[in-house]
Amino acid sequence: MARRGSDNRTRERHLVSHYIMARRGSKKRYDDDLLRRIYESHEPYDLGRKRRGGVKPVKMTEAHEEFVISLIEEWPDMSLQELSDRLYAEFGLRVAPQTVSRHLDGRCFTLKELRVELASVNNETNKSKRKDWSNIYLNLISEDYVPIFEDESNFNQHIRRGKGRARKGERAIAVMPTTRGSNINCIASISPLQLLSFSTHLGSLKAVDFERYLNEIAEGLDRFEIRKAVVNIDNAPWHCKAEEQWRTICERFSQDGTSRDWKLIRMAPYSFSCSAIELFWSAFKEGVKREFRERRAEILNSMPTAAETLTARRNRILTDVAQRQSVINADVRKLQAYFQKVQGVIAKASNGEDMPIGR
Repeated sequence: MARRGSDNRTRERHLVSHYIMARRGSKKRYDDDLLRRIYESHEPYDLGRKRRGGVKPVKMTEAHEEFVISLIEEWPDMSLQELSDRLYAEFGLRVAPQTVSRHLDGRCFTLKELRVELASVNNETNKSKRKDWSNIYLNLISEDYVPIFEDESNFNQHIRRGKGRARKGERAIAVMPTTRGSNINCIASISPLQLLSFSTHLGSLKAVDFERYLNEIAEGLDRFEIRKAVVNIDNAPWHCKAEEQWRTICERFSQDGTSRDWKLIRMAPYSFSCSAIELFWSAFKEGVKREFRERRAEILNSMPTAAETLTARRNRILTDVAQRQSVINADVRKLQAYFQKVQGVIAKASNGEDMPIGR
């Protein structure tokens, strides 16, 4: 019986082969009924050849992809291995992490630097405060007040880009001074048309230092003949006496009889996306990192002299870099682009919407 079955199987193999040949134009005649029955059978015969081409079977379906995407939207820091384990726990599906990565690439999900958003940024209290500030700001702008944004930033000798390039299997290394040194605090204020003032300060800032800088802002407003302005400041600790200090400065400038309407208002907490000067600082620090990289050898090879210590020389170089980059990044076109970009965010804040983070 086994041999007869084997013979029948061999005969069917030949019939299938002949039927294929007939379909390709052979002139031989065959048992069409038997050939058709074999060819149209739901159980295809193994002709001893491996399948070539065609659509390969896919283990991860659209439902699996949607499940993975829902996990990423809730926890964007999940690893590929964790996603693979969750697929097995939920569906009993075993796939390699690289398979999950390919499917995510197909759905336009990429690996990015993770940004931290504080829980209090978009809570109801701060959204309400942001709405109040933005409405005051927009009303003053509609009355032809020139917007001024003031802020501080700092850097030290270890400022650098966070990423670099190297050959595969090797580390990207940037040689830095042994110590960070003192922070170079930079204080700036900008309008849509000019950099009103810029200064640097070694060490931490205090209220008395900020009073001196407020006076520089007033001198800049007077120098550029800006009669109506609204100066926006944040809630840094050294701004604790800002309103009182600004009132005294405005009274002193008004003694010459010239009419000036300079207002100072505090921005709501966590309103950095509404501040045009944050974009200025971003471009400023990119320039500082670039120039510092080019002058790193000069800093590392600095030697103390009788007239200047090593620390003083390095601080002087960093201060020179900061002064030069403040001018480069205060081009009128760049300043106008900074203010134009934050207008949409301020409009959303005036409607009580969430403030976008890093978008």
